[in-house]
Amino acid sequence: MKEAVHDLYLQGKLHFNHGDYEKARECLEMVLSHEPELAEVHGKLGTIYHADGKFRKASTAFRRALEINPSYTEAALNLVISLNESGRFEEAEEVFRRAARIVQGASLSVDPFVRGKLTGMHVETADGYMEIGWFNEAIQEYGMALKLRPESTEVLTKLGLAHREKGEMNEAVHYLNRARSLNPGHIPVLLHLGLTYYKQGRMDLAIEEWNAAKRMDPDCREATVFLRLVDDSSDTGAQSA
Repeated sequence: MKEAVHDLYLQGKLHFNHGDYEKARECLEMVLSHEPELAEVHGKLGTIYHADGKFRKASTAFRRALEINPSYTEAALNLVISLNESGRFEEAEEVFRRAARIVQGASLSVDPFVRGKLTGMHVETADGYMEIGWFNEAIQEYGMALKLRPESTEVLTKLGLAHREKGEMNEAVHYLNRARSLNPGHIPVLLHLGLTYYKQGRMDLAIEEWNAAKRMDPDCREATVFLRLVDDSSDTGAQSA
């Protein structure tokens, strides 16, 4: 990069970092007129166009960045957002899946911010599938999120609940127990694990989890209600006998 163009690039980057997008755009567009193969510049311009509501122009810039550098994950994620804003949902999903494959193929070198953003996208998609009862699809998406964040209590819990809703109780217990081992003090995991045991007919284990929740929070309303219901059902059974 020639010295004058390099100076323009540094100015544009400085303006971009300070949120002065109009000045950044002027500088970066001039940079591209001299050096059109700079993926990062295309990516930054895409962000600027998107912020200005020019979603199609932003998508074009992000696509160009990806043509130059197919592993430019941030540009891929931004392209997904721009395509969604333009109503081009199928294209957005395909770009998203390509980005996920790239991340999984080089997971050790992925920027934590990018990894978190991809994880969130998978979880959001899975949550949508859960709402309409598409449990297989939800499990697949939560599974993708778990590959990116294997130590996430939230993802493990959601994956366990998806299996439970599908009727796969052993799998549900497996993932909920993993979540519990990572965060033993997370009361929602204890409550859900107890409910899953209850659905399996493993009453002693259910009571154990709910009592653990009560020890951590004596005012835990859900645990109180669950334990009372178990006591009431036990009393009713005893009277019937």
